[in-house]
Amino acid sequence: MFRRPLTWFVLSLLLFAGAFLFWRLGDRWAAERAPAIAPGGATTAATPDQAVDTTPRSLRHAEPWRLLSTRAETPFPTGLPVASLRLQNASLTPPEWTRRPTAVLLENAFIDTTAAAPAIPEHLRARGDHGTFIVQARPRITEAFRAALREAGGTVIAYIPNNAYLVRLPGEAVGRLSGQPGVQSVIAYEPYYKLKTDLLKFAVDQTPLPLGQQLNVALFADAREATLDAIRQMNAVILAEERSPFGPVVTIEPAVAPPERADSFSLAALAGLPGVQVIEPALARTLANDLGRARIGVATNDVTPDNWLGLTGTNVMVSVSDSGVDATHPDLVNRVFASEASLLEDTNGHGTHVIGTIAGNGAMSTTVTNAFGSTAGTNGQYVDGQFRGAAPGATVFVQPVGFLNRPGIAQGGPWYPDSAMQEAAARTNALISNNSWHYVGNSGYDLAAARYDAATRDAIPGEPGSQPLLFVF
Repeated sequence: MFRRPLTWFVLSLLLFAGAFLFWRLGDRWAAERAPAIAPGGATTAATPDQAVDTTPRSLRHAEPWRLLSTRAETPFPTGLPVASLRLQNASLTPPEWTRRPTAVLLENAFIDTTAAAPAIPEHLRARGDHGTFIVQARPRITEAFRAALREAGGTVIAYIPNNAYLVRLPGEAVGRLSGQPGVQSVIAYEPYYKLKTDLLKFAVDQTPLPLGQQLNVALFADAREATLDAIRQMNAVILAEERSPFGPVVTIEPAVAPPERADSFSLAALAGLPGVQVIEPALARTLANDLGRARIGVATNDVTPDNWLGLTGTNVMVSVSDSGVDATHPDLVNRVFASEASLLEDTNGHGTHVIGTIAGNGAMSTTVTNAFGSTAGTNGQYVDGQFRGAAPGATVFVQPVGFLNRPGIAQGGPWYPDSAMQEAAARTNALISNNSWHYVGNSGYDLAAARYDAATRDAIPGEPGSQPLLFVF
């Protein structure tokens, strides 16, 4: 009786081991039969044009999963698709890059600081005393490393993966800092690295931007005035300015001029200014829609008049940036107020729809006659409060999403800056900010995203203490 269970136990183990072996072999056979997939999503037999969608679309954001292929040992290519312009000076897989302590990971370059520098076109190289460097620690960032930067006169601007800082640094301090035992490398912050992927092809090929295209340009705070003067001399108009976690950001529009003119605008020349930190397209905001209440589980069905755990949002304030609100709507009356009186009207309807989803109390539910997909109560009557928002007791502070009301600007950028929306929401003591809008065509991490990241920790950085906000997009 004892040996039979033991026999079955051993046999089960053998069968399990055999199944596992065949599973692994099956994966290997499938991999050998399938075509190899390049990082851009095409097979290795594809040409560069096949590997990347080259359908003309001005300033399209490259997908973040497209990891590029330019090698340092080859001449710098021109006329390539946007997604093939990220430099690499080592043949590593994406996981190897992210784990390598000597890797510097930029949007437009993956650099191993133990290898030769990547090839950069001459017109996108730093010249003279450009004043900005990427300083990498060895083996990792420590307080001693930060102290060495301070002693060298450096000012840290931002962290750069892996184990590095973007640093404003006097040129004469570079050699001294390079010899420190805790410093892996000091490399120039090249103009090539300042350009967002969407703009890089224009700069590499030295072709003009689309007519009317506006740009957001982040500046180093210590060079603001000189850089603004230089931008004006480049035949560009400065339209707006706001803060960011890394320094002031100006929105500019290059003036139209024949390419042969000496004062014609040049992306390469703009990136070459020592006071310029980042250049990206200025994109317009647009309103967005999505599905809501039943999917997030605030009720067990679409008839019950009560939320889960009886949560109502009472005494909670939500800031909403949108097209305004119909303040007279019975579902919202006496629970909405705004930064401007004009926002208490909503000729678009989007803001009222969004705010109803957030805070409508469902007072008009019984007047609904044909709600698609919703269950009616007794006698075909919809239940009082059935079509309510997620937090029917909350109050709402309304802000505008509006655009600059001048010719040529409506497609370029909002007149009401992100930082102003963040600060105004925090000053009302709101802890949640809803934003049912997005920047048209934006799929990358940009200066606006960095601003919202910083504002989650402190939405009013100029004042003592932290004023955090939860942002919902």
